[in-house]
Amino acid sequence: MYVPRDKYNAVQRLRFQRILAEAFNGTAAEFTVSLSESPLARVFMVIRTRPGSVPDVDVRELEGRIVAATRRWEDDLHALLVERLGEERGNRLHARYGQAFPASYREDNAVRGARFDIEMMDALGAPPALGVNLYRPFAAEPGLLRFRLIRTGAPIALSDTLPILENLGVRVLEDRPYRVEPADGGPVWIVDFGLALKGDAEVSLERVRPLFHEAFEAMWSGRVEPDSLNQLVLAAELSAREIAILRAYTRYLRQVGFIFSLSYVQQTLVGHAALARALIELFQARFAPRQAALKKEESLVHEFEAGLDRVPSLEDDRILRQFLAAILATTRTNAFQLDANGQPKPYISLKFDPRKVPALPEPRPMFEIFVYSPRVEGVHLRGGPVARGGLRWSDRREDFRTEVL
Repeated sequence: MYVPRDKYNAVQRLRFQRILAEAFNGTAAEFTVSLSESPLARVFMVIRTRPGSVPDVDVRELEGRIVAATRRWEDDLHALLVERLGEERGNRLHARYGQAFPASYREDNAVRGARFDIEMMDALGAPPALGVNLYRPFAAEPGLLRFRLIRTGAPIALSDTLPILENLGVRVLEDRPYRVEPADGGPVWIVDFGLALKGDAEVSLERVRPLFHEAFEAMWSGRVEPDSLNQLVLAAELSAREIAILRAYTRYLRQVGFIFSLSYVQQTLVGHAALARALIELFQARFAPRQAALKKEESLVHEFEAGLDRVPSLEDDRILRQFLAAILATTRTNAFQLDANGQPKPYISLKFDPRKVPALPEPRPMFEIFVYSPRVEGVHLRGGPVARGGLRWSDRREDFRTEVL
């Protein structure tokens, strides 16, 4: 066979030997290589077989396999980019990324995956920028997913990434890091994580992928607290904003002296994900713009209370009922207001009717507004129709409401 000299190497020769040995049921192989001024290298191979053990060989199919083996990974990538993205953009991206991937990446990834990574890298802004992709590999076992993280600028530290993924309700089985060096820019860092869903859970990737991406990026940037409540992304298909609403209520209940710890309350919500989702649906029915009126709200309360009948733990039942009562005691909220950029405001305000909050410490104010964000929490208590006083900073993180009261 004749092979282009610039494509021939020991790895290529071993591929030829393996293909021929498999085709002819060979036991050993020998080769000689003849190089001249020609741009082609002449490779002569002898495959030794056992008498009577040579199968019938489809010569055309065998030739096709050998021709395919002569193509480099970079050649296949170039062809795919031009085919899928057009000649102009495909050539531009290949010129930038064709030689950028390390050998470990080329060994682990087909060109189909590289094409998606290239498009993600090309879409990233100025460093440091982040790209994410949750996907299910072809023929993956149930409950197994992969998550690809792409970052420009500084490398990706596992100590920053693993806690976020674990708080999203997955177990990290492995990580495969790669350093990509584009032709006209600084390095790009890729880490491909192997993930397993907890327990026997299975999810609709189409529905949870955008929620997972949003929650990861929000925790990475500090816009969302990286706690166990984020497991509701997969367990209840809730968005980061919806989980933040539940988180605001957990913080409020801690301030009013609810006897259960914050971690146990979070564990209860995650353990009863369907009821956690029902709480959000009730909150949306009461306060989201253009929602149905009172009849739907009453129906949701009835359905939630029916679900409580299936909660075996008395403590869990008490926690969930307290959430229901707190939502029903809420009179106004800014949770659905948008800022000047069309994004939800970074803080959530909840106005309560203190007379409807169970077990609220005396004296009960006339009005109460609780404010939550990852950066600050606060409460405004009014004993009458006119507000007096000003802002006060408290170092009592667990019960600053008591100090204000």
